[in-house]
Amino acid sequence: MASTKYWGVICFAFGLAISTTTAQSQVQGLVVDGNTQDPLIGVNVYLVTDPSTGTITGPEGLFTLPIPPGVADTLQLSYIGYKKLSIPISEFGKQRKVIALHPRSFAMQEVVVSAEPLIAEEFSVKKIRKLEVYMNPNAKADPLLAVNSLPSATTTDESANISLRGSSPAETGIFFDNVPIYDAVRFSRVNGIGTFSIFNTAIVKDIQVFPGNPPLEFGNTTSGLISIQSDDRVPQKNSGSLALSLASISALRTHKLAPRTGLTVFTNLQPSGLFTGVNNRALPDLKKFNSADLGLHFIKRFDSKTSLKIFNYSLLESYNFQFRHPTFEGIFDQKRRRNFTVSTFKKIYDRSSFSINGGFSHAGADFGFSSTQMNVTSTYGYGSVNYHHLGKKLEAKLGATFDFRKVEFQGTVPEVDYAIDESHPTIQQTSIDKVEVPELYLYLKYSLGEKAYLGGGLRKNLAINNYQSYLSGQLNFYYAVADHHSLTFGIGSYNKFELPISGNQEAQLFQSDQISFDYSYQSSKVNATFGAFYKFGNQPDRSQRTYGFESFLESQLSKRIKTKISLTHLQGNYEDEGSRYPTEFDLSYFVRGSFEYAFPANWSLNTIFLLRQGVPYTPLSAVQFNSQLNVYQPIYSQHTNSQRLPGYSVVDLSLNKLWPVNEQLVVIFFATAGNILNKENVREINYNFDYSQEVNEHFSRRIIYFGAVLNFL
Repeated sequence: MASTKYWGVICFAFGLAISTTTAQSQVQGLVVDGNTQDPLIGVNVYLVTDPSTGTITGPEGLFTLPIPPGVADTLQLSYIGYKKLSIPISEFGKQRKVIALHPRSFAMQEVVVSAEPLIAEEFSVKKIRKLEVYMNPNAKADPLLAVNSLPSATTTDESANISLRGSSPAETGIFFDNVPIYDAVRFSRVNGIGTFSIFNTAIVKDIQVFPGNPPLEFGNTTSGLISIQSDDRVPQKNSGSLALSLASISALRTHKLAPRTGLTVFTNLQPSGLFTGVNNRALPDLKKFNSADLGLHFIKRFDSKTSLKIFNYSLLESYNFQFRHPTFEGIFDQKRRRNFTVSTFKKIYDRSSFSINGGFSHAGADFGFSSTQMNVTSTYGYGSVNYHHLGKKLEAKLGATFDFRKVEFQGTVPEVDYAIDESHPTIQQTSIDKVEVPELYLYLKYSLGEKAYLGGGLRKNLAINNYQSYLSGQLNFYYAVADHHSLTFGIGSYNKFELPISGNQEAQLFQSDQISFDYSYQSSKVNATFGAFYKFGNQPDRSQRTYGFESFLESQLSKRIKTKISLTHLQGNYEDEGSRYPTEFDLSYFVRGSFEYAFPANWSLNTIFLLRQGVPYTPLSAVQFNSQLNVYQPIYSQHTNSQRLPGYSVVDLSLNKLWPVNEQLVVIFFATAGNILNKENVREINYNFDYSQEVNEHFSRRIIYFGAVLNFL
C-alpha cells in the first residue's frame, strides 16, 4: 500500500510539472565554472526587468525558467565570488544552453600551480569529482562510499571497506595525495550501520578509481586502487559550513591566511543517543558509539611553480554492542585513537615536475569482551621522491618509495576459539610484526595521436632483510574509437608484501596476474560501460582465481528523471592442495539501481536498490562435547561443501532539498530511510550453546536518518 501511494505521488507530481510548463515557453541552461567546468549549485537566475521572475540552479547546475508569453527580456545570472552575466533570452534555443561564469579576477600567481596529474590517468575506469560525491545519494557525501556505488565495487557488507572486482578489501590500495592510507574507515566493526571513511569531501578535488591493473606509479598493491587527490587551490575567500544530523555535529572553516596561503579546518562529533533512540528496533545490539575528529588541510604556494600541502587528521572513537557466541553473551567494547599526517612538496619546471610525498600514522586500539582484553598499536611511515617529465609524445615518471609498517599486539585471548566465557582458560600473547618495502619504479606513456595512448611500467623492490625479490610489470592501452566511445585494455603482474599472519614471522608476499578490458560510451543523456576481467593470485597458503564481467547504464530520461542500473557477475575460487572452493565474492549476480526524480523548487527524491546472491559459508557438520572445558566443540565441513546464505536485497529512499537563502547562505535538508522495506538480510549464522539450533544474525533493519547542512559562502 505504501508503495502504491509513493508511485501515485510521483505520477501526480510529474503530470503537474508537465501541465504547468506546456502553457508557456521556457529557457533551460546548465551553469558551470568557466575554469573547472564544474556545475555551480544555487546560482540566481532572473529577468532583468522583473527580478521576481527567477529561479536557481539545482544539484547538477541545471535550471529551467518559464517565460511569460510575449516577453523579450534579458536573463541575469549572479553567484557569490563570480562575475555577473547577462544573456538575452533570444540566445536561448530549444536545446539546453551551457553558461560559464568566471570567478572575479585574482592575482595569477595564486592559481598557477596545479595538482600533480597521474601519468596513468587515461587508464582509470572512473574519475569522480567532488560535486559527484555530494550529488550521489549512495555516497552520503563520503568519498569511499561514492566508490562503493560503482559497478566494479563488490562489497558484500554494509561498510566503506571497498572490494573491487571480487578481491578482498585488504587488497584495495587507498592513496591520499599519493601516500598509502591503511585503515581508512571509521567504526570499521560497528555491525549493522554503514561505516564511513576518514576523508572529508570538502578538501577532495577528485577520485581516480582503477578497479583492476593498478598503475605502477603506485606500489605495494595487487588489486584495485583508489587515488584521492586533495584540493590544491588557495581559497580566495573565507567560507564555512555547519552540519546537524541525527548522529553528527560537524563544522568546517576555510581561511585565506595570505595571498598564497590557505587553511581548512574541520571537526565532527558523533554521539549515538538520538540515533540509537530513533532506530532502537533496527539496531537492538548496538548499545552506543561516540567519535570526535579534527582535520587540518594547509596549502602554501612559495611562487607560481612551487607548492606545499600538509594534511593532518586525528580521530578518537569508541563503541560497544551486544556480542553473541555459543559460550558467551555480553558487551563487546572497543576504543580507538589515531593520528596521521600527509605532506606533498612539488616543484614545476618547463616540461617536468619534481615532488616529495611523505606520510606518518600512529594508531592504537583496545578491545574487550568476557575475559578477553587486547591492545593493538600500529605505526606506518611512507616516503617517495618522484620525477615527472612531459615530452611531446612520450611522458615518463620515475621515483623511489619506502613503505614501513609495524603492528604490536599484547593481550589475553581464549586458549581455544570455541570456549570464550570468563570461566574458560586464556593465554597471554604478545607479538611485533613489521614489513619494510623499498621500491624503484618507472612508468612510460606514449601518445599515439589525439585518440590513443600506450602505457607501461615496471616496479622493483630492493630485497632487504632477506625479503623475497620481485619485479612487477604492466601494459595499458587506451583508444577513443569515435565520439563518445572509448576502449581501455590492461595486463599486468603485481606483488606486495603484507604483515605476517602471526607474530615473529617473515612478511607475506602476495602476487597477482591480471587482464582487463573496459568499454565506455558517454553522451549528454546516456552513460554506458562494460568491463570484463580475469585475475589469478598467489597467497602464502593458497591461490585464488577470479573472473567476471560488469555492465552499467545511466540514462537521463527527461529533465527531471534519471535512472542508473548495473549488473556484475563474478566467479571466484580458492585452490588449496588440489581442492577448489568458492571465495566470499563468488556471486552470480550483483545488481544496483537507482531512480532519481527532481521536483520543482530544488527537491529531489532518490530510490536506490541493491540485490545480490548470498555469500558462501562453511556449514556445521558435527558437534562433540569437551568434558574438560564443559562446552560443545563445533566441527565444520570441508570448504568444498560450502553453502550459501540467503540472497541480500535492500531498498533505500532519500529526500533532499536545496535552499539558497541568499548569495551568502545555502541550506541543504536531507532525510533517508535505509532498508525501507525492513528486509531481514542474513549477515552470518550463529548457534545456541549446544549447536542444536541455528541463529541468524542480521544486517541493519529499517534505519531513519535526517539532518541539514548550512553552507556559508
